[in-house]
Amino acid sequence: MVKHLSMWFFLCLLNACTVVKLDDGAIIYRTRRTTAENTGQGSVFEKQFDPDEFVEDIWGTKAIPLFEENAVDIIKVKTALAANFDSACQQYGVRSNDKSSWVFTVYGSGTVKEINRESRNGYAVLAAGSPDDPVTLSIQIGPVYKGVALRDSLQFIQFNDYENQIVFNNISNALNRKVDRDIVGVSGIDGALGKEIAFTGAFMQRNAEESDIVLTAVKLSVKQ
Repeated sequence: MVKHLSMWFFLCLLNACTVVKLDDGAIIYRTRRTTAENTGQGSVFEKQFDPDEFVEDIWGTKAIPLFEENAVDIIKVKTALAANFDSACQQYGVRSNDKSSWVFTVYGSGTVKEINRESRNGYAVLAAGSPDDPVTLSIQIGPVYKGVALRDSLQFIQFNDYENQIVFNNISNALNRKVDRDIVGVSGIDGALGKEIAFTGAFMQRNAEESDIVLTAVKLSVKQ
């Protein structure tokens, strides 16, 4: 009897939820519910939250203005982190909770020293700042992007405002897709070896021992 009830419950769950796998491997769920409008007419699919549509809606109106407002010169941030990590985090960083990595929004320019596309997580290596004492950093150039720096730097995107962790993660994936398509994809970065590029973006750092900067750019331009 218990076994039959368990199977019945499992089938109910299946009927109430559709699993959708996106191209980048992310998973979203479509749920069914009964609303006041369809009472007496059976359950219907509620409107699915579309992370890509959400990103398009906030990109130009909220995200980019916030990145530009909060961005600090990367040399200043790097110098502060090297001098006193905790103090620099309090002054320049944000994070989603006490266990998360710190996120820093920065701008700067540098010379492209390497373009590496040996893996799908491609990157460009830059030397920024003074040629005598440059700051080395990597800019992700896709098509796969690691980390949630963009999402977590946008403090108006809060986990508690969304249904679950899957939806929250899908927002980060959508931000990275936007960058790959509309920022990196049109920047001409692959032909920029030896050239100077300007950038605005965000990177994450958990502790003082993590000294490598891996930046996700929201603005990227090759200087001719």
